[in-house]
Amino acid sequence: MDPLAQRLLQRLMAPLRAARPRDSLLYSTNHLWIQKLGKGESYRIGIDRLLRLLMSHLHEIIFPVRGHQAPRGGPLGWLCQPTAGMVALPAPLPMTVIEVNGAVRETPSLALTDPYGEGWLVEVEMDRQAAASSLLANDAVMDNWQETIAAVDARLHQAMLELSARSVGETLPDGGRFITSISQLLSPDDYISLLQDLLKVAE
Repeated sequence: MDPLAQRLLQRLMAPLRAARPRDSLLYSTNHLWIQKLGKGESYRIGIDRLLRLLMSHLHEIIFPVRGHQAPRGGPLGWLCQPTAGMVALPAPLPMTVIEVNGAVRETPSLALTDPYGEGWLVEVEMDRQAAASSLLANDAVMDNWQETIAAVDARLHQAMLELSARSVGETLPDGGRFITSISQLLSPDDYISLLQDLLKVAE
């Protein structure tokens, strides 16, 4: 890989390598944060910073109806990208949707600009014991993030080798605008495949 391609790869990966989880939250292996609400079995869910950094735009978020019972791996919603299409957001555990964020329904970009605050996605009910035993906290979260970063780096490295072979520098293959995001570097199909892999619920 030529030096220019190496610098581009380093620039695209730098925000992911610098990202850190919030200690006060639980996380799923498929990059959702989960916050306990009160003393019952209610939780608030949003996308974590790593997933947010991989998504440069959101055209729409399609939510399930209140009362929707999502099995483990079943959809909690669908994230719609303007150029790459739609990807499902799987539930990390069996849960029932009790509320959706109307602000995000109206302004999907909130999920990216304020993922831990006003950009939360849904509130759900799920078994506390299942949550405590299956969700990640502390060092386990960072271990999961490091695995994701390594997987993304490998995908981008392969894409950069292909671009370098065509000698296009830091522009898109058609000679157009500079590459400033991961979604620009990968083809739409490869980008959606990457997101789907990261959002899969671990066996």
